[in-house]
Amino acid sequence: FIANICQRMVEKKLIDEDFHVFCLRCMTASIILYDNLDSKGAFHKRSPIFIKHCLVTLTKKNDTQQVECLLNALRFTTTHLQDAETPGNIRQLLQ
Repeated sequence: FIANICQRMVEKKLIDEDFHVFCLRCMTASIILYDNLDSKGAFHKRSPIFIKHCLVTLTKKNDTQQVECLLNALRFTTTHLQDAETPGNIRQLLQ
Protein backbone atom coordinates (compact mmCIF):
# COMPACT_ATOMS: atom_id res chain seq x y z
CA PHE A 1 0.00 0.00 0.00
CA ILE A 2 1.08 3.55 -0.67
CA ALA A 3 1.21 4.51 3.01
CA ASN A 4 3.68 1.71 3.76
CA ILE A 5 5.86 2.61 0.77
CA CYS A 6 5.99 6.29 1.72
CA GLN A 7 6.76 5.43 5.34
CA ARG A 8 9.69 3.22 4.32
CA MET A 9 11.06 5.84 1.95
CA VAL A 10 11.11 8.46 4.70
CA GLU A 11 12.36 6.08 7.40
CA LYS A 12 15.21 4.65 5.29
CA LYS A 13 16.08 8.09 3.87
CA LEU A 14 15.76 6.89 0.30
CA ILE A 15 14.62 10.33 -0.83
CA ASP A 16 15.94 13.86 -0.57
CA GLU A 17 14.97 15.97 2.42
CA ASP A 18 12.85 18.12 0.09
CA PHE A 19 10.52 15.21 -0.62
CA HIS A 20 10.05 14.07 2.99
CA VAL A 21 7.04 16.32 3.57
CA PHE A 22 5.55 15.28 0.23
CA CYS A 23 5.85 11.59 1.15
CA LEU A 24 4.40 12.24 4.60
CA ARG A 25 1.44 13.99 2.98
CA CYS A 26 0.92 11.10 0.57
CA MET A 27 1.14 8.64 3.46
CA THR A 28 -1.44 10.59 5.47
CA ALA A 29 -3.79 10.95 2.51
CA SER A 30 -3.63 7.25 1.70
CA ILE A 31 -4.38 6.33 5.34
CA ILE A 32 -7.40 8.65 5.34
CA LEU A 33 -8.60 7.31 2.00
CA TYR A 34 -8.23 3.67 3.06
CA ASP A 35 -9.92 4.35 6.38
CA ASN A 36 -12.93 5.86 4.65
CA LEU A 37 -13.20 3.15 1.99
CA ASP A 38 -12.62 -0.04 3.99
CA SER A 39 -15.43 -1.33 6.19
CA LYS A 40 -13.05 -2.01 9.12
CA GLY A 41 -10.87 1.03 8.54
CA ALA A 42 -7.14 1.55 8.66
CA PHE A 43 -6.64 1.29 12.41
CA HIS A 44 -7.65 -2.29 13.24
CA LYS A 45 -5.03 -4.95 13.99
CA ARG A 46 -5.32 -6.77 10.68
CA SER A 47 -5.06 -3.66 8.53
CA PRO A 48 -2.60 -3.97 5.63
CA ILE A 49 -1.28 -0.53 6.57
CA PHE A 50 1.44 -0.59 9.23
CA ILE A 51 -0.27 2.24 11.04
CA LYS A 52 1.99 2.29 14.09
CA HIS A 53 5.12 2.60 11.95
CA CYS A 54 3.47 5.36 9.93
CA LEU A 55 2.49 7.34 13.03
CA VAL A 56 5.91 6.95 14.65
CA THR A 57 7.62 8.10 11.45
CA LEU A 58 5.26 11.05 11.27
CA THR A 59 5.85 12.14 14.86
CA LYS A 60 9.66 11.85 14.51
CA LYS A 61 9.73 14.54 11.82
CA ASN A 62 11.18 17.83 13.09
CA ASP A 63 8.87 20.18 11.18
CA THR A 64 6.27 20.49 13.93
CA GLN A 65 3.81 22.73 12.07
CA GLN A 66 3.60 20.39 9.07
CA VAL A 67 3.43 17.31 11.29
CA GLU A 68 0.70 18.80 13.48
CA CYS A 69 -1.41 19.55 10.40
CA LEU A 70 -1.04 15.98 9.19
CA LEU A 71 -1.81 14.54 12.62
CA ASN A 72 -4.90 16.75 12.83
CA ALA A 73 -6.00 15.47 9.45
CA LEU A 74 -5.76 11.92 10.77
CA ARG A 75 -7.52 12.82 14.01
CA PHE A 76 -10.47 14.61 12.49
CA THR A 77 -11.08 13.09 9.04
CA THR A 78 -10.83 9.37 9.75
CA THR A 79 -14.01 7.50 10.54
CA HIS A 80 -12.68 4.44 12.39
CA LEU A 81 -10.18 5.95 14.83
CA GLN A 82 -12.63 5.80 17.75
CA ASP A 83 -13.81 2.26 16.98
CA ALA A 84 -13.51 -0.44 19.64
CA GLU A 85 -11.17 -2.43 17.36
CA THR A 86 -8.59 0.37 17.33
CA PRO A 87 -5.71 -0.54 19.67
CA GLY A 88 -5.09 1.82 22.57
CA ASN A 89 -1.46 2.50 21.59
CA ILE A 90 -2.62 3.83 18.21
CA ARG A 91 -5.09 6.15 19.92
CA GLN A 92 -2.32 7.37 22.24
CA LEU A 93 -0.06 8.22 19.31
CA LEU A 94 -2.79 10.45 17.91
CA GLN A 95 -3.59 12.25 21.17
